Amino acid sequence: MIEQFLTSYFVKNGEHLEVPPKYISDTIKQYTVAKQTARTYRNVSFLKVGQLTKTKPSQELINYKFTKNAKRKLTEDFSTIQSWIKEGWIIEEIVFAQDGRTAKAIHYRIGPSLKYYFDAQNEQQTQRLENFALQLQKSADIQPIKELQQAVHQLNEFVAMPIEKLAHTTKLLSHWSIEKRLRFLHFSIGFFQLANEGVLFDFKEIGATLFDKIGGSKVFDREQKEFIEELERVFSVQTSDCGLISLGKITPVFFTGELTGTFSYYQQGVIHALTDDAILKDTYKTDASVIWLVENRAILTRMAKETSFLQRTNSFILCLDGQIRSAHKMLIRQLVATQTVIIWTDFDVAGLTIAMHAVQMINTPYKIIARDNQTFSDIEAYKKWLLGELEIAEHEQEQQLGDVEQWMKWIQ
Repeated sequence: MIEQFLTSYFVKNGEHLEVPPKYISDTIKQYTVAKQTARTYRNVSFLKVGQLTKTKPSQELINYKFTKNAKRKLTEDFSTIQSWIKEGWIIEEIVFAQDGRTAKAIHYRIGPSLKYYFDAQNEQQTQRLENFALQLQKSADIQPIKELQQAVHQLNEFVAMPIEKLAHTTKLLSHWSIEKRLRFLHFSIGFFQLANEGVLFDFKEIGATLFDKIGGSKVFDREQKEFIEELERVFSVQTSDCGLISLGKITPVFFTGELTGTFSYYQQGVIHALTDDAILKDTYKTDASVIWLVENRAILTRMAKETSFLQRTNSFILCLDGQIRSAHKMLIRQLVATQTVIIWTDFDVAGLTIAMHAVQMINTPYKIIARDNQTFSDIEAYKKWLLGELEIAEHEQEQQLGDVEQWMKWIQ
């Protein structure tokens, strides 16, 4: 086995491994790699190797991260290095110059024992992954409601893929390891199990559903944002539409204007805040005639100071804080009935996305604020205009704060 290993890892085309080897000691042998033609013969390298050991290497040795072609300089003392050679963990390679006599380089490379250990570890990992994949197939037995049929069908296709195919499918993020891909599918199974029940649920419930143990609710915390975004992309769903109402933390929703809830009442003139929990548990309404959806707090702050404008126009201003979250969606759907909606976002791709999502949620006349005092009442026309503008430059909505006179024109 050792000679086969040496031939595979150290002998190039046109070279050969000379046998039998020279014994340096009872447990260390020195092999010669030579190159011979019809007219010449020269030594290419000497390889010092020990015997095959089937135990676990030290952490210090593992830290060198040996691979097939890695050449390392070691900082350990002589006796430790000799012990590693003796046990087959590493091989000392002495490379000769063209004359076949002068040593050109001395370094250490992976030995047969270390390769055996890595192969065994890889086999165990592969077996663990295959077992995990089988568990996922069993737990993915979801009888989907109509709205989730396509997404669950896609999920089942992923879960049924052989490990090798799943590791290379381009439908998932290319930089994800197979371990992370399986973990994402596990997360997706938990998500769709809860979504299929047709009830509202919190992000923490996904982990708690899959892991019936203390701390189970926190198992996906590190991947929260990444997994949510990828789930929405891969399965073409909006997690908030599927019932996900919180990412496990309190989210404030800022606004100014008249608002009435079962347990609360807010008046115009100052900036107020609701939590996503309050929006979930209460029902809100407004008598406002105009509802403004603005992307940034600077706009909200500026407009909130104009109390007389808010009263005269009967306006309600909701700040989206850079993106439409589930709490925003729930509140918008509660408030918007027949009012005119004015959408005011940054003039960039992210702002366009927010505007498009906002339009999808309402069934009432709307206006979208553009640069140079333009307004659009059709999202496709606004999209065409903005994409043309973006070829020149991106702009923030704060660059066009305007004043009461300008805001009045947009309402009319």
